[in-house]
Amino acid sequence: MTSQAARVSGLLAPTRDAGASDADLLNRFVTDRDGPAFTALVARHGPMVFGVCQRIVRDWHTAEDAFQATFLVLARKAASISPPGAVAGWLHGVARLVAKDARRAELRRTAREHTTADQLEPVARLANTDNDLRGALDDELRKLPGKYRDLLVACDLEDRPRAPVAVSLGIPEGTLSSRLTTARKMLAERLAKRGIAPGIVAAIALSGPQLVACEVPRMVLTSTARLGSDATGAVPIAVTALASRAIRAMTYRILVPVALFTFAAISALGAALAVAHSPRSTHPRLNHL
Repeated sequence: MTSQAARVSGLLAPTRDAGASDADLLNRFVTDRDGPAFTALVARHGPMVFGVCQRIVRDWHTAEDAFQATFLVLARKAASISPPGAVAGWLHGVARLVAKDARRAELRRTAREHTTADQLEPVARLANTDNDLRGALDDELRKLPGKYRDLLVACDLEDRPRAPVAVSLGIPEGTLSSRLTTARKMLAERLAKRGIAPGIVAAIALSGPQLVACEVPRMVLTSTARLGSDATGAVPIAVTALASRAIRAMTYRILVPVALFTFAAISALGAALAVAHSPRSTHPRLNHL
């Protein structure tokens, strides 16, 4: 657990939830809409999520909206997380999706509110965000297979002990250790291809949460924790809009491959049936051959 999560867990969530696994917390929330379980997830993963939002958006207030929207998506789509212990990796992906959407909206607002000459500098600054070291880390993490990405987010970005992470993911600790070694190697190779020196990659591994996590304002944590018990309450319009667009994008990413596979299967079946039912020949002699 990160240092901030440790400090706020006692304030936001009951002590019994601080040691509960992600899988247990998620199952309690999905099954019973357990507010304290959701609060514990916010306290545990909040610094990592806010770090992603800050790196991509940069504007503090917009990052807060993206942060809350990420957990609003969790409140609405918690049942879709599989396996249940993969909450950290799932939240990292949602935070990146939401924050990039917020950044695009930020650029559109800048374009409307300033002249072309005035907007050149902020647009260039925001457009180059992904070239930043930490932005590159987020990008390359999302390209890794889920079983590796989930471990890197939980163990390296959040600095959580291996044993409870292994339990939450339902794998032996030895398997987790070997996969984590492979995941670090894969990530290092991907970052090297982007021109990031091995020494800097090693520094990322050593500094972990200190590099990629951001302390979340207490009021933001508190209001976000309420989303688990009052997801349909008074949520800021900007937050609701970001969450809704993220859910549509996530649904689209799932449905399009399924639709393409279904179309291909139906086409293949149709072609097979056409061949099976087509007459071999209309010539009487040939039909006897």
